[in-house]
Amino acid sequence: MKRSLGLLLCVALSTLVAGCGDSNPFIGKWQSDKDNFLCALGFSNLEITEKSIRTGFATQLYTLVKDGDAYIFDTKDPAKILARVGPGGTMTLEIGPITCSFRRAT
Repeated sequence: MKRSLGLLLCVALSTLVAGCGDSNPFIGKWQSDKDNFLCALGFSNLEITEKSIRTGFATQLYTLVKDGDAYIFDTKDPAKILARVGPGGTMTLEIGPITCSFRRAT
């Protein structure tokens, strides 16, 4: 009985650990490519944590939802933020009609 309980616990723990493999590729500090004035101004000092998006102006909580090759930052606002990981430590954020490009901060 103890052996089957231990085996069951081991299987449950390995399933839990395997499910934790999906990490958030956006966590960290980002710099706006200066191509778009609104992006550079609105997303100055952008930092994304496990639970929040922080800019020089505000902090907003979010839930990250994977949608094919893109992600959605669901902030409970009507306008969702669509995000894509790019090559070489870059990402794009689409907020309504505005698309902003970022690279990892150095």
